[in-house]
Amino acid sequence: MKKGTLKHFLASALLILPLVLQAAVGVQTVAAADTPDTVNITLHKLAFDHAVSPEVQNDGETEPDALKAGKPLEGATFAVYDVTDQYQQLLQNGKSTTDAQAAIQKDAAAGAPAYAKPVNAAAASDTDADAKGDTDTPTKAEAETKTTDQDGLATFSDLPATIDGHHAVYLFVETSSVVTGQTTIQQATPLVVALPLYKSDKTTVNKDIQLYPKNVEQETATKDITNAGAPDKDGTFSSQIGAVLNYSIKAAIPADLSVAKYDKFDIKDTPDKGLAIDTDSIKVTLGDTELKADTDYKLTASATGFSISLLMDKDYSPAVLAGAGKTLNVTYNATITKDAAAGQPLDNQLTVTPGNNPGTDIHSHQKPEIGEADFKKQDVNSKKGLTGAEFEVKNSDGKFAVQDPDTLAVTFTDDKDQATKFISGEDGLLKIQGLPFGDYTLTETKAPEGYVLSDTPVTKFTVSADSDYSDVGSIPTDQQINNTPKGILPHTGGMGIYILIVIGLAVMGGAFFFLKKGSRHEEV
Repeated sequence: MKKGTLKHFLASALLILPLVLQAAVGVQTVAAADTPDTVNITLHKLAFDHAVSPEVQNDGETEPDALKAGKPLEGATFAVYDVTDQYQQLLQNGKSTTDAQAAIQKDAAAGAPAYAKPVNAAAASDTDADAKGDTDTPTKAEAETKTTDQDGLATFSDLPATIDGHHAVYLFVETSSVVTGQTTIQQATPLVVALPLYKSDKTTVNKDIQLYPKNVEQETATKDITNAGAPDKDGTFSSQIGAVLNYSIKAAIPADLSVAKYDKFDIKDTPDKGLAIDTDSIKVTLGDTELKADTDYKLTASATGFSISLLMDKDYSPAVLAGAGKTLNVTYNATITKDAAAGQPLDNQLTVTPGNNPGTDIHSHQKPEIGEADFKKQDVNSKKGLTGAEFEVKNSDGKFAVQDPDTLAVTFTDDKDQATKFISGEDGLLKIQGLPFGDYTLTETKAPEGYVLSDTPVTKFTVSADSDYSDVGSIPTDQQINNTPKGILPHTGGMGIYILIVIGLAVMGGAFFFLKKGSRHEEV
């Protein structure tokens, strides 16, 4: 090395050395003079309806803007553990502070790892005493836990700032979630806090640390009819007897599912009268996995619905446990029957009961309605109801209605010969069931006995939620169809009818005579 270059190197080293020494002494000074004996760590539990980016980090002091959309969550329980030794070991193995924290977080994903030492008030007090020279053995106990209050807050007070001569490193693990009308499908990521933390001025040690663990929640359950088309604003939509509806139930499985926390997880489906469930169509999936009856769940069917229990023989199956935090999807078909009441939305109540929590009642977002059209066939003069009149129905496309006599389900055809004959019954009531909402024509094809067809045999009508009537007396005038009696010859018991018969025969005989005579003249 040249002499000039050596001098230049030594000069540069001398200039840098004071800065290095100052930095080293400065860190030690902060650790010795400014590090508190204990710190308080407050958890602000927040719930979101969507996943929050893991890049949103706590700074121990302020709430990140990205977290302000969260709502405080009451009832979440956290436990605190000492992971100082593991953290130091990872640093000695060449891990960076960031990588060391990430490694501990990963180990705690399924719960506190074996190396995590439970922290409790008594142990914390003894540890603090050891730091001051007391040689008493720390008390071994379960980890201290705190449950968030109505503001979502849980504070761990007086945690030792140093442990065995090192800055303390703490692990916070969420041990239980809350089930209200919402279900936690993603618990907070375990929090690893390596002391000391500084305030925003970068020089003052933070003694009251604020952290913001995040949960993702979704509705406990939802229920939809997937082939409902475009329902009205109130969720109702037009349907008809015989229609097959495709139902989909989505239930959130708690992220902390276990027998210890949830001694049952039941789903009960109770349809209204007029909905018949096809239990053979029931399919249950959890995430991307199709669950098996009698292996992963128990299915109980009855005339009033069905229930599904995920608990099997005092435990959940491996497939169900693997689906914790995912969505359970139950699909099935139901048919509208003739027992459905016209003009009344058909509901289907779902009850989800996770553990000892009160069952959550869910109703389908969509509700089918069926229509009915009622008419009165009557004498034009007396207004007496007439039985036996026959009618055909055509829809707005000109197709004839064909009704199954057993189920009352209606289809449509171009073939007039297949058209159903709708017949007026007692009191002249003509009840046409099974038609979807829409416009139709009613054509009288046969009058009641003793009557002639109506002068206006075609009647236009509309099926809607209000087109049915409770009794024949309430049917409006425009749906009353009149018939006139056939004309008859007078018969009073005297000779009148016989005189008419004789006169008629005489006229016919005279006409025959003259026709015959005219024929002879032509031959001549």
